[in-house]
Amino acid sequence: MRALCVICLIMWSTCPVVAQDMGNLTGKVEDETGEALFAANVVVKGPAIEGIRGVITDEQGNYRIDRLPPGMYEITISYIGYETTVVSGVEIRAGESTTRNFELTAVALIGQQVVVSASRKQEKALDAPASIATIEASEIRDRGVLSPTEHIKALPGVDFSKTGISQSNVVVRGFNNVFSGALLTLVDNRIARVPSLRFNAFDMIPVTGEDIERIEVVLGPGSALYGPNTSSGVMHIITRSPFGSEGNTI
Repeated sequence: MRALCVICLIMWSTCPVVAQDMGNLTGKVEDETGEALFAANVVVKGPAIEGIRGVITDEQGNYRIDRLPPGMYEITISYIGYETTVVSGVEIRAGESTTRNFELTAVALIGQQVVVSASRKQEKALDAPASIATIEASEIRDRGVLSPTEHIKALPGVDFSKTGISQSNVVVRGFNNVFSGALLTLVDNRIARVPSLRFNAFDMIPVTGEDIERIEVVLGPGSALYGPNTSSGVMHIITRSPFGSEGNTI
């Protein structure tokens, strides 16, 4: 009986010590307008723990991760529709509560992309009456290519053939040849093919990757909107506005 009392006394006396050796991480997750984000994922990892630890925020956007060993941690905050935020070098100290608040930036989802080529008016990609693929400026800047067509060659349904250093032929839904004009090519709503020849000279289109804001490819017939020679689809190259992209690059 005396031995049992001694063991209980030792366990009782060591519990506060163990708790004091741990730290807590608390904070709040909001969007750019200051609105709390409910059920955002907050994950921490570091050399002091095995694997990862994580929680989700409550209805007020608050989170709390208890009993973290002292050390340096990396915090990852993610939420659908918002850019994932990663913060390194967060120190957790023994017996202290560390507070880190986060503000997430909204990003456009695929279904919320605005396109203009499917109906010749602005609309969401999900509302477009035709299948449409979009190559955004961030993807275009990452590719060092000589012709705008090389940005779309990996899209489903696109038939691409390279005929020279900067020359290429591309159509949608097959039937590719050197004089193929089945793919209507536009630059800022103007026809880009060689006049009267129905010939797409893609290497002669006077735009570079820095000039392009996005490329929209309509996969399917577009004669009702664009007239003849649009039986296979439309490639619309939309350039950046000079009012929103002043200056130049070297």
